[in-house]
Amino acid sequence: MSDGVGILKLLRIAGCLGILAAIAWFVSDNQAYAGSRRVYAQIIPQDVSQSTEIPKGDVWQTESDRMVTAKIREALEEDVSLFEKVRNIRIITINGEVTLRGQVNTGSERQRIEEKARKPIGVGRVINQIDVSP
Repeated sequence: MSDGVGILKLLRIAGCLGILAAIAWFVSDNQAYAGSRRVYAQIIPQDVSQSTEIPKGDVWQTESDRMVTAKIREALEEDVSLFEKVRNIRIITINGEVTLRGQVNTGSERQRIEEKARKPIGVGRVINQIDVSP
């Protein structure tokens, strides 16, 4: 009878150790994920249908992509001559590749926006799909 009690104690201890191991694995896995956290971004479907340059459907956008987009937007808003146009410009950054979409009145506005989009660190390629229509 005492052997049965000893075995039960060992099983309980083994079960507790298994649970602790599972918890430790779960916590370490979540910490690794938090270190490479990604922010979910959804591309508007009508934007996707206009070009094959952007993947169709939903994509993952990294934190550095969000920062690049914010830096470009900030640079555009600082330019007084472009301030009103910026609201109509979409900036999409995926893996350092920046796509610009929207509409401006002149080719020079289009070019200035593209030049400002190339400046921030982290920008790879810039795809300028801004339409000019006076």
